[in-house]
Amino acid sequence: MSHSVSVRATGQGVACKASNRGWTFTFDPDQESSPRAIEYLLFSLGACTAATVGRFMHRHGLPTDDLEVVVSADFDE
Repeated sequence: MSHSVSVRATGQGVACKASNRGWTFTFDPDQESSPRAIEYLLFSLGACTAATVGRFMHRHGLPTDDLEVVVSADFDE
């Protein structure tokens, strides 16, 4: 199965919009009103990990009520 995401500059500074399947996400490192690209990466890693672990737990009859994935990174701005 192939997946792709389109990322385009908005024409306003370094801001970009990513879109796929009707969803659109904006990131602009110059604005505090939107997540930074690295934060979107962390969201993605956490969501994929939680979904995979949650699916495994559900299949084996384990409770998922307290499942939490915390993803962190150190980076220079």
